[in-house]
Amino acid sequence: MIQIVDSEDDISTNYEPFGYVFTEDIIINIPETETIEEARSNLEKIELVSKDYFQNEIDTTAHSIRLLTTKPCLTYNIITDTHLRPSSDGSVRQTFDSLANIKALNRVSYADAIVHLGDTVSQAMYSPDGYTDEQIYDVIREYVKTFSDIGKKAYIVNGNHDGKHANIYQQYEWYSMAGRLNTDYTIKDGGTNYFYVDYPEIKTRCVFFATPDDIDNNVTAVYGYTSRFLNWFVTVALDTPDDYGVLMFTHIAPFFTWYVPGGEMINLTDFYGICNAYHNHISYTGTVQNADFSGKSGTKMIAYICGHAHGDAVLTAGQTVTGVDENGNSVTTTNGLPCPVINIGCGLFSTTAMSNYGAIAPSRTDKTVTQDLWDTMVYRPGLNKIYMVRFGAGSDREITVN
Repeated sequence: MIQIVDSEDDISTNYEPFGYVFTEDIIINIPETETIEEARSNLEKIELVSKDYFQNEIDTTAHSIRLLTTKPCLTYNIITDTHLRPSSDGSVRQTFDSLANIKALNRVSYADAIVHLGDTVSQAMYSPDGYTDEQIYDVIREYVKTFSDIGKKAYIVNGNHDGKHANIYQQYEWYSMAGRLNTDYTIKDGGTNYFYVDYPEIKTRCVFFATPDDIDNNVTAVYGYTSRFLNWFVTVALDTPDDYGVLMFTHIAPFFTWYVPGGEMINLTDFYGICNAYHNHISYTGTVQNADFSGKSGTKMIAYICGHAHGDAVLTAGQTVTGVDENGNSVTTTNGLPCPVINIGCGLFSTTAMSNYGAIAPSRTDKTVTQDLWDTMVYRPGLNKIYMVRFGAGSDREITVN
């Protein structure tokens, strides 16, 4: 269980946040601001200046990226699960250190876009800090403005904490906070948080979509793939030219089981079937969505990139791993996609990951390089490789793709 406490001597066992929890993960932060309004307004005053102890990491990361970008490629800076908590000076400092470092890296190496895979704000804002919904929306808006000013383009998808109370994603509210960010340079499905962007020079389409999703703007988010999304996915997102590859970006892995009703993402079988049909140029008859890609030639699924688990993991197509669920029970998970699933660790300063499919959280030390954690993805289609160049805690990863 995550506990936000003032010191190691003040650890309560009664705090039960909405949504997922982690065992034995204690985050020690000392709130110094006096009011919620003061905490929120302080976000507007922050200057994105990288600390001296990150400078060598900036230089070495830029060097690694330069070596990988000498041929046609796609390069994204990707962060996820920052869980900003404005009432905690520690959280604010760590969150904006990450943004300052992304900005500094972008000065010395090129990225096509910066990407956030969801959960911009902290669980604690909903309960112990006592923020109202509107105050939370304002914090997300402020974060999005800062984030979107860093790079050439910015793509953000919602997580399960980016909405009205934890685990309730309200589509129209997210659109007002972050959804309009992408309207000028993406192909978007109205006010939903689904969109794509093409890179014709490398025959690649990047598809961004919401997990969790919301079908009625009413009460509860949908963990999985709604019929509305699957229809858009088949008829719009996967209506690509021949010989195109598709990269998918969202918050939650397709086989995720923690705190999901029934233990499975909704319409997961159809999602798997559609992806495999696109990859193998065949038709698929589903429960809520059919697909026919038999007329396609050369199309493929490249990778599915996500966060949420607060740890690093890579599952290749068809790979089976064994982990534990939120109750400590053994769980066997198989990647049913025709491409790897790549999980990125937590932007929040946290050392615990959900381990039902083997996600691992690197060791972290505050006010050192390992305080930070995010990746620069370099996709090299000519080599069939994705390189995840790590900034901060953890290691670089090289993944073979289709």
